[in-house]
Amino acid sequence: MMTRPRFGHAMVALDPFHTLVMSGGDSSGALRCMELFNGPFLYSCPLSHCLHFGRIQFNPVRLSDGSFLVAGGFHDAPALQGRTPELVSASGVTLLRPIGEQQPTMEVKALHNGMALAIGFYSTHHLK
Repeated sequence: MMTRPRFGHAMVALDPFHTLVMSGGDSSGALRCMELFNGPFLYSCPLSHCLHFGRIQFNPVRLSDGSFLVAGGFHDAPALQGRTPELVSASGVTLLRPIGEQQPTMEVKALHNGMALAIGFYSTHHLK
C-alpha cells in the first residue's frame, strides 16, 4: 500500500522488487514527495528527498549513471517551476537550468552519451 493516495504520478522500476513513486497530485494539488514501493511485501515508505516542484503527468527518464531526469508536467505553481528540470539521484534532488518556455507536455529521452533531449511543443533542448 502506498503512503498516500495520488494520481498523475510517475513510477519507475529500480529493480525487480522496488519501484520509485514520484510526485503526482491529490485533492490539495501537486505533491513533491517520493516513496519507495516494495512489491513483494506490498509496502511503501516515504523518502527523505522530495522534488523541488510538484508535478502531475510527467515521464522521468533514467540516465546512464542511474539517476532520473524529471521535466515538464502540470502543476499549480508559477510558470518557472514547469520549465525547470530536476535530477533525482541517490544523493538527492538537484535543480537544473530552466528551459526557455513552459512545456507541460514535454517528452524527455535519454541519449547514448549520458545526456537527455527534451522535446516540447515549440522547442527542443539538450540537457547536460
